[in-house]
Amino acid sequence: MPYGLEGAGNLAGMVSDPFGQFLPGYQPTGQMASGLADTLGLPQPQGALEQGVGNASRALVGTGLSAGAGLAAGAPQLAAQPLMQGVSTVTGAGAQDIAREAGGGQMAQILAGLAGGILPGTGAGAQGALRGAIRGGEEGRQGVQQAIGNFAAAGTAPTVGQVAPRMQWLETLMSRTPGATGVMSRKAASQAEEIGAGVNRMADDLARNADPTTAGQAILEGVSGPGGFVSRFKEQAGKLYDEVDQYMPGQTAMPMKSTEGLLARLSTPTKGAEATSALLSNPKLAGIREALTTDLGPNGTIPYEAAKALRTRVGSMLGDFSLTSDVPRGELKQLYGALSDDLRAATSKNPKAFAANNRAENFYRENLAKIENLERVVGKAGGPEKIYNAAMQGTREGSTTIREVMSALKGNEAKEVSSAVLRRMGRANNSAQNDVADKFSTGTFLTNWAAMDKGAKNVLFSRYGDDFAANMDKIAKVTSNLRDGADYLRNPSGTAGALAQQTTAATAVVSALTGNVGVTAGIAAGAGAANLTARLMTNPKFVSWLARQTNRPVGVLPAQIGVLAQSKDPDLQEAAQLLGSM
Repeated sequence: MPYGLEGAGNLAGMVSDPFGQFLPGYQPTGQMASGLADTLGLPQPQGALEQGVGNASRALVGTGLSAGAGLAAGAPQLAAQPLMQGVSTVTGAGAQDIAREAGGGQMAQILAGLAGGILPGTGAGAQGALRGAIRGGEEGRQGVQQAIGNFAAAGTAPTVGQVAPRMQWLETLMSRTPGATGVMSRKAASQAEEIGAGVNRMADDLARNADPTTAGQAILEGVSGPGGFVSRFKEQAGKLYDEVDQYMPGQTAMPMKSTEGLLARLSTPTKGAEATSALLSNPKLAGIREALTTDLGPNGTIPYEAAKALRTRVGSMLGDFSLTSDVPRGELKQLYGALSDDLRAATSKNPKAFAANNRAENFYRENLAKIENLERVVGKAGGPEKIYNAAMQGTREGSTTIREVMSALKGNEAKEVSSAVLRRMGRANNSAQNDVADKFSTGTFLTNWAAMDKGAKNVLFSRYGDDFAANMDKIAKVTSNLRDGADYLRNPSGTAGALAQQTTAATAVVSALTGNVGVTAGIAAGAGAANLTARLMTNPKFVSWLARQTNRPVGVLPAQIGVLAQSKDPDLQEAAQLLGSM
């Protein structure tokens, strides 16, 4: 914070101090601002990065002395090229400290330390150094192109620092520099809005206005509604079992040994505890045992078609979520198994019948296990929202439940679920939400994306084509880029930058009111230089132009500067004028 005041004072002092130094007892503006910070008890700078900012602001004074003196003497140099003076100062010795502490490579530090060397320099050597500092070697060039593609897929445009990490230090510095702070903070906010809008468009392409309620209802209908998974399962199982009938005459006599044995075990009281165990036995099973004994008759058999019908009824009870049975589900499964054993034994005498029966049994067994898993989801009390939450439960650890759910749904039903998940993935926390609860947070999106199991991601998003899944990955890379990028993207509050702007503006007003035109002009020149730099760093057209230069020989750069000059974008025209004077 002290460097915020001191830096603003130094910027103003860049042109005011040369005049004031001739006055008795004059104290440089930066020193006065620093003394004010000490008087207010503001905390001292911590760490090399904050100290680097201080060094950068002090570097302004050195340039400002000569620039201000030139103004006082009527020298035309600063008046003719104020932008070059300002930009050169920004890339001074203090900025070199920031580049180093922010992780900038050697070339980035060299660029920062040239302090008017590269920018005012001439020839291909300076331009080549600038290009190398921006993106590095071939690997850096590829990274620039890939980053631009990722941001385009996410629905927004990157800054220079986001495609060339070596330049992030400069964006951080710009976010704290009067004239540039607002530009950088607005870019950070607009990127989050644009990415959120892009994510919502992807969600709308799947299903419009999907949310946990509509997704939960889609799951319920897709699993147990008319034409849902359970209905389709029963229909397919019936067709497979009907194929057995081609090889088994309906009146074939069938013994029911397995079924009789099971019912006897489940309904017979325990010896020595007959009265107690009789109360624990299911009376419904005892009644079924008596009825079956009657149906079997003296020869101990029933027709094949009757045995098959019994098993079908038991199977329907097992597959019906809404049925409240007098027989516990576990005992129903045992009864179904016993009936299947008897039917398998009957078909074993005919190879074709036996094979058809096995196909039907395998299908039923596999899907019955799936139905049991789905029942734990759609059986949740509390409405569709609870069903949606049950479906999503466990997606951080694995994909078992969501895979079962999605595989049971038809195309539009599955899209409803994926759309709801996608829309909620980037929803900002309640503490940061707006009045309509639709604010998007890139940090929340990245956190939720990273926390979700890879298999669950594939289940939810890979079924809509390679492009859709690839774009999801690109959005995740962009949000990661934002998290790892310049400071102002992680914390766009801009406290220090706001304080610097307020101090600078106040100094400019005072200087204008007191007739110090040179001071006011110098402050305006510095702020204008920073503003142009920030506008270029965040201008999609300039970023695109800069990326194209990374793949071209240095010798063609003068011609490419001409391309900028022909642009209708005023920022690019101003940049061309600046670069053309290098």
